[in-house]
Amino acid sequence: METYLKDEIRNAAENYQEKTGMSMNKLAKKLGINAATLSKVYSRQYESISYEMFRKIAYGVGFSFNKWNTALTANLADVIELCKIAQNRKISFGMADRAGLGKTEGLEYYAANNKNTYYLRCSFQWTHKVFLQKMAQCLGLEFSGFKVHELAEIVISEIKRRDNALFILDEIDKLKEGAFLYFIDLYNELDGKCGFILSGSPYIVKQMRVGVEKDKRGYQEIWSRIGQRWITLKSISKSDVNSVARANGIDDIAFINEIYNDCNNDFRRVKRKIEAIHEKNQKNAA
Repeated sequence: METYLKDEIRNAAENYQEKTGMSMNKLAKKLGINAATLSKVYSRQYESISYEMFRKIAYGVGFSFNKWNTALTANLADVIELCKIAQNRKISFGMADRAGLGKTEGLEYYAANNKNTYYLRCSFQWTHKVFLQKMAQCLGLEFSGFKVHELAEIVISEIKRRDNALFILDEIDKLKEGAFLYFIDLYNELDGKCGFILSGSPYIVKQMRVGVEKDKRGYQEIWSRIGQRWITLKSISKSDVNSVARANGIDDIAFINEIYNDCNNDFRRVKRKIEAIHEKNQKNAA
């Protein structure tokens, strides 16, 4: 169990004790542990305290593991490195793979932890005007009342003004072709001035291939700008599952093996399994 989780459980126990007015001895008795053990937790002497003991304290004082903690998996490390290169070198990459491998979590994590990085999850409903409005909204700009060409100029000018801007366009295969093609105009204006990550499902690979083969307007340009390849992610390893489980309060190797064997190469299944284990343990502790 990660130290920050142990700290959170410790704080929850102290708050519970203060709220209920229990003495440390009474709380320890309620939890079914030795008072000396609880004292060590309070003084952050974690070395001799087992995972099972922390779990017991957590469930006994109503601490919830529902808050999801991001773990550094192999795919998260790759996504972070890709975004970093795109941002620092002001170039573009395409990433396409099936759902459940951690694309979106990695992209959102990078955007949340780096300046001048803007994340947009695209939608089937977006027209080219809505697409521009969403970009303007990411930049904190006023976007109502402008014509499309005016909005485009505002967005382009603002991005050029910002240092090392990176736009992450997730699920780009959902964009209507009109919005996708309008993006090409922006793309051309911002070449060398802004990095882009284009991310989508395997469908975007097929869409791009057909567009290039039929020489459809704009497709060859984007294909060239992303280096004429779509980057894929790795399969989920037991080490990845171990990292995710431990970051979210699961240290038991039997549970970790169970989660890995059941995950079917999908981090969403990993998350559901971890949440189900915590829910079951909380019911048992009640």
